Amino acid sequence: MLGLKIHTHPKLKKPNMIAALPDMGNVAGIGMDFLIKKLKAKLFAEIYAFWPPAVSYENGLLNYEQSSYKFHYSQKENLIFFSGEFNPSDPRRLYELCYEVVDMAKKLRVNTLYSIGAALRQPTPSEPKEVLAAATSAKLIDRLKKEKIQILPDKG
Repeated sequence: MLGLKIHTHPKLKKPNMIAALPDMGNVAGIGMDFLIKKLKAKLFAEIYAFWPPAVSYENGLLNYEQSSYKFHYSQKENLIFFSGEFNPSDPRRLYELCYEVVDMAKKLRVNTLYSIGAALRQPTPSEPKEVLAAATSAKLIDRLKKEKIQILPDKG
């Protein structure tokens, strides 16, 4: 079960959205934290999650910190950011969260939604370390190629 809380409504015109959750080595989480801080993005909404079901304690005093996923925006860059502290392990929870993000993108008339993440890929020693992209349509692949972004090769 999720709960959406909107703190303010950003005034953006067909913004792009970048979404990321912690992944292998927390590469996406670190990248997203960097972007949000560097662009001084402002929090405008949160999705409260009721997982993981855990509490912490200090000297016998219990502390329950409800986790949340956050939406930030940068007016200057016309960008929306979506991030969170953890990636749901249950696929149903992950899909539920993704539907909320896509719904928010629709409400804000997002032009393109990008996601960032790391994946385990064993390049050959001669291959340079680089950023690779994949897309959900041939049209988006063409757009990425025009920007000189290398497309993830082969099959996987």
